[in-house]
Amino acid sequence: MQKLQRDLKREARRFRNRNKPPRHRRLLLGLLVGILALGLFLGHRPILEQYYFDRGERAFAAAEHQQAVDSFLLARHHNPDGEKAAAALLLAADIENLKLGQFREALRHYLLVIRDYSEHPEAKSALRQAATLSQERLGEPLEALMLWQMLLTHAISDGDRVQRRIADCYFRLENFSQARIEFESLLLNYPESPLRALAQFRIGEIHAIMAEEAEAFQAMVAVREQWPDSRYAVEAGFSIAKYLERQGRLQEAEQLLLELREKADSALVEQRLKQVRTRIAEKKKAI
Repeated sequence: MQKLQRDLKREARRFRNRNKPPRHRRLLLGLLVGILALGLFLGHRPILEQYYFDRGERAFAAAEHQQAVDSFLLARHHNPDGEKAAAALLLAADIENLKLGQFREALRHYLLVIRDYSEHPEAKSALRQAATLSQERLGEPLEALMLWQMLLTHAISDGDRVQRRIADCYFRLENFSQARIEFESLLLNYPESPLRALAQFRIGEIHAIMAEEAEAFQAMVAVREQWPDSRYAVEAGFSIAKYLERQGRLQEAEQLLLELREKADSALVEQRLKQVRTRIAEKKKAI
């Protein structure tokens, strides 16, 4: 009986093996199934991208900002090389930055746009937003400086404003010599810029910080001569008056302050006039 059972089991195994495909056929079948699954997945990637992108737009319109961020990130996740991937990532960063106040996350996503989609138009927007965020919100002038410099290498219509930002970053880093050079570059490279009076005034301020009084005086005189109607002309006038006082040229300082009466804070002018006239009176008594 036991021998018969063994023979039956052996015959059953032989039957199963006879109907089992060879090993290479099983491998081929598995490969074909894998290819089919991959094809189905790849075919669905644009569909998923569009689905989550649309969901992100609906959530944003409904002021559901965190859901919008999550949806845009999923759109990019499902099809990172898709047509909407760069835009989805930029939108997520903008919402985190401007709506949710999640500044670190926003910066991380802006940097991903810059890294992964450098040839897309979204990269310029990401550079600008990341630089502004670093400089104004996070207080990181060094990081902002590098980003502004990258942006300046692109074809942009407001290079003078970016140049001003670069100069401001150097100023914040207390690299005053380089800040002055950057403001001078603004004057040289952007002859039609509305920021020229500001740049010249800041050059004068930097000279004053560096105790270069004669250079500061000349820079402030240039502001008043070239841009007499700008707000910086008034501020430059006060700086010039201070210089004249320190040089003992009190009558000249008094005359300049009298000219500033019509354009400046009258209380401030009167206070400065009083100081100058007191010194003039003391000087006359001494004589």
